Amino acid sequence: MEEKRKHRRIERSLMSWFRTVSFVMIGRCFSKWDMVTVRNLSAGGMLFSYDDAIAEGTLVNFKIIFPFSAHAIRCIGRIISNRRSRESSYSKISFIATQFEKIKKEDKNLINRVANELR
Repeated sequence: MEEKRKHRRIERSLMSWFRTVSFVMIGRCFSKWDMVTVRNLSAGGMLFSYDDAIAEGTLVNFKIIFPFSAHAIRCIGRIISNRRSRESSYSKISFIATQFEKIKKEDKNLINRVANELR
């Protein structure tokens, strides 16, 4: 079956940290970084799980770490959808999809390279 997505995905669990952009003000940050598990990642965005929903349209700062690299990808994404987990009727876990709004070209290239190596 032919891949219809613009960017190839990395279907591995990775760690990432995020905070909402609205709390970042001219060199000062008033919100803490929260750690999340990335479910899949591409040069265009990512899906991650979190213990609460985040409103669609929210801008978020990300720090994404590959286990084999000391380099952290820092980018800004926009929340495009939220979906509650169906794993348990008691689960509060949300799967949150984001689209990257601001990401360096070299970081996009790194994600694409890793995605191609893992296929």
